Amino acid sequence: LKKDYSSLERGSYRGSYYEVKKGDTLYFIAYVTDKDVNDLVRYNELTQPYTIYPGQRLKLWAPKYVAPKYGQKVEPVV
Repeated sequence: LKKDYSSLERGSYRGSYYEVKKGDTLYFIAYVTDKDVNDLVRYNELTQPYTIYPGQRLKLWAPKYVAPKYGQKVEPVV
């Protein structure tokens, strides 16, 4: 299923979250939100093969704080 981008303006979607619809791809969501695909992957902690599902809510912003993973060394910010 291919999305028709011709009637959509890049960055036309504004919001903090995007709800995935049937046929959406990360590239389509990146286009309408004017975000980088890699940022969407990172913000939402998606793993390969980066599958998304209808009804899934994707964050469109970077969290201010990311808790370190278990066993990860924490460095002070200077």
